Amino acid sequence: MEIDRRLTGGIFLLIGLAVAAGIVYVLFFYDFNKQPEPVRQPAIKEQPAKTGPAVPAKPAGEKKIIEIKPQIAPKEVGEEDLKQMAALFAERFGSYSNQSNYRNLRDLEIFMTVRMQAWAEEFIKLMIMRKEDTSIYYGITTRAISQKTVTFDAEAGTAKIMVGTQRRESLSTGANSAGFGQNLEIVFKKEGGIWKTDEANWQAK
Repeated sequence: MEIDRRLTGGIFLLIGLAVAAGIVYVLFFYDFNKQPEPVRQPAIKEQPAKTGPAVPAKPAGEKKIIEIKPQIAPKEVGEEDLKQMAALFAERFGSYSNQSNYRNLRDLEIFMTVRMQAWAEEFIKLMIMRKEDTSIYYGITTRAISQKTVTFDAEAGTAKIMVGTQRRESLSTGANSAGFGQNLEIVFKKEGGIWKTDEANWQAK
């Protein structure tokens, strides 16, 4: 028992001496101003820069939007379409006054073939040269009441429509007016792939 006590006391003595030595080292010999050595990072080999335009980074979560526009095929003008066009043309063509500066013909020029445009320009020049008296109002209005197909050839690009109209002449005031019926024969021709009026001929009353 005495031997065990001595052995245990020796161990505690050694531990105490070691702790005391550590405290003395820290207090008198340890350099608190010493900076730790930096940790060396492994060298990274630089990759050669790629040539070409820089591509901007795509924002996270951004979705590419693809706009799809419906393709609508142009409507083919048929016989019934031409009949409606003839009615509208006849109403504008046959409505004018001696004080409107031939606006009815000027407005319709975009619907005429080159040949009929030349006719309209010559007609306007001729009427201006006549120097008609415009101090007294004269006007005529035209309303389409029927349309009849005379000929229609889609492949050849030619057609002829007879438009029945009701017309009313006015002199000075609306009280001095008279109505009558008159037909207008309209000849269509395709020019540049578009149906246009090539002739407009008033029939006898």
